Amino acid sequence: MWFSMKLAGTICILAASIMMGIQVDRGMKKKCTLLNEIYELLVFLEKEMTYHRAPIQEAFRCAAEKCTTELGLALKEAALQIDRREGKSFQKIWSEAVDTCIPTALLDGEERNALLDAAEALCNVDTVTQQTLLRKHSDRFDGMSRKEEEIYQEKSLLYRRLSAAAGAFLVIVLI
Repeated sequence: MWFSMKLAGTICILAASIMMGIQVDRGMKKKCTLLNEIYELLVFLEKEMTYHRAPIQEAFRCAAEKCTTELGLALKEAALQIDRREGKSFQKIWSEAVDTCIPTALLDGEERNALLDAAEALCNVDTVTQQTLLRKHSDRFDGMSRKEEEIYQEKSLLYRRLSAAAGAFLVIVLI
């Protein structure tokens, strides 16, 4: 009986530590996916708003259908707020949508500020300036996406292995 309890505890500790490593890995991968999706969104919006002259809420709805991350929810929320015509500035609408739909655990610091700064490119009335700003922001997110992908490739396996090793160490200490 005592042995089976130790064995069950050992299995639980190892499973929890391995799952923790997998969770960290998923978080890193999701951040890479989100940054890449933001880059693709800005490239899409550049074409949609510059060449097709689509209103921003239509462009957001169209782009939201292609999104697989929380970015799609932020785009839908922003389009809904724009349609309400409550007199808010676009930057405030964009900021509220990003704050509501994209958790800070997923996107924080420089990346979040860059996404909020992209509002200036999205609401510009001059198409040439808008195109230039959208390209600038899309290049910025392309760089961030590549950097985060390199970090993910470098540290993903390491985090999973370290969490498994930490679980094994904890089992040894507790036994």
